[in-house]
Amino acid sequence: MCILTSCAPNLSKKIDVEIVRYRDIINGIENKTDIKMNKNSFSEKDLLYGNINLNNGNYILIIGSNTAKEMCEFMSGDNTCKLQEQWSKNNYSSSKFCQAFDLIESDIQEELPLIFFIDYFFTNDSINNPLILTKNNKKIDWKKSKISDSNIGPFSVWSKNDLETVRNLNPEWDKEKKIMEGDYIRYDQSAINYRNFINSAKTLYEGSNAFKLNNNCYIVYFVNGHFRESYCLPIETEKFVEKIANEKNGFYINKK
Repeated sequence: MCILTSCAPNLSKKIDVEIVRYRDIINGIENKTDIKMNKNSFSEKDLLYGNINLNNGNYILIIGSNTAKEMCEFMSGDNTCKLQEQWSKNNYSSSKFCQAFDLIESDIQEELPLIFFIDYFFTNDSINNPLILTKNNKKIDWKKSKISDSNIGPFSVWSKNDLETVRNLNPEWDKEKKIMEGDYIRYDQSAINYRNFINSAKTLYEGSNAFKLNNNCYIVYFVNGHFRESYCLPIETEKFVEKIANEKNGFYINKK
């Protein structure tokens, strides 16, 4: 495993995250009120190694994209959600997210901070007519582009067929043909930040199975400021739920 030496990436860059207590999410759902998520920023090093300044280093980090169906399904039980609609879905109580965290003792739930580092594709555009910022610094109408991959994640790349389709529909969009097959589709800041963070983690944990990075969504938990374990979704969803069920009292240790 690569450690923090010259071989490691520069992890000092600050990344914006959202922080909320698990109990606040549940209370918001039950009372049908907006869930207030506090904005904060951590360095990549903090997010990958742990930070004792947040609840003495005891918290859970959730990494994903709202373009990933598995992330939305895990959060809400519905794989069609957009933006933060997952917080208000009627079937939220049946989601794996709720199923897992409800197993934790209530006094621990009161203090349990969750950190969300999420790629929100639809944040800056109309939900019904989102735009994609591409490599040539131009935007395409996602709905009208007829891109075959409807799940436009931060790591999605152009296929030959998608490029031909979009160029035929939008002759002026890439007339110089600067975009090539295999290029990333999205170059909005959210996608760039997500790719940079995941690539840093891959470099940092190269050759190690400690921090699994082979899917779109991850849950990582920290105890006393130290990385403890990570899970890939949806592949290891049941494993994560089982982990909490087996260690519901000791899974999350809050030492004040």
